[in-house]
Amino acid sequence: MKKLVYTSFDGDDMVYIDCMREIAIKNNFIPINPEHALGYYISTISHKNLKREVMKDCISLCMMKDEFWLFSNNEKIELEMLSEGIIAEILLWMKIKNNKIRVFSFKKILGGLSTNNFSYKGQIKKIKKHELNNLLISRYGTDIKNFLKKVEGKLRPTVFIDIPNKNFKYADWARVKAYESGSVPLIPQYLISELVYHSLGIFYEYKTDVETLKIKSHKIWAIFSSDEELNELKNLYCKSNNVSFLSVQILGIPKFCEPKKWSLTKKEILEIENLTN
Repeated sequence: MKKLVYTSFDGDDMVYIDCMREIAIKNNFIPINPEHALGYYISTISHKNLKREVMKDCISLCMMKDEFWLFSNNEKIELEMLSEGIIAEILLWMKIKNNKIRVFSFKKILGGLSTNNFSYKGQIKKIKKHELNNLLISRYGTDIKNFLKKVEGKLRPTVFIDIPNKNFKYADWARVKAYESGSVPLIPQYLISELVYHSLGIFYEYKTDVETLKIKSHKIWAIFSSDEELNELKNLYCKSNNVSFLSVQILGIPKFCEPKKWSLTKKEILEIENLTN
């Protein structure tokens, strides 16, 4: 079973998140990127614009991983240049896991991707606790430590959302539903896109990695849009006891909740009603 890696980064570098995913997959890890998992806008709105609640989800993801990778513009990171969110993640990682993180340079990643050279594995960095503590005191006082004390024992469970490709366009509704239920969403199409596996020539690994994500998640939601799909899912998960089956109506998707209001034609209304009746 592959290891899971949390890919931490400054929000200003969000444009590079697909590179983070690709380099992790090629190096035989399953990447969990907070933006791919959570969706910056959706998570912020769902948590009523409270940064501490968004960070709680990020840390919940971080703590379920085997390794911590930090992506930056330079391998030689300076602690004082890191964002407060990254510092909070590193601080709790050191407390619960260890003091080692792996640092990747965007410049080197892009250079390798452009030549199909994926041998780059970043640099291991040991964080010195006293240096981090000195930085916290000088820059943030006790704010970050107090925040971590409050959330450490209240991290949210992760939910693997099994949604078929044809219904992937409804994935954001599933994310919102996860936030409403107090869970952290994991949707494989966002996290480990099968297109990346195709491009790397390792598509045969995709299904196995999806199953690993399921196993590592606290619970599973299986999404269906017809009785036929529901029956197929029940057969698939007949031996699982941590699965809930959610219809597209429960997700609140307008097309299925209010087909007469949503649809442009009577034909579409009939098609939807035949699916859900």
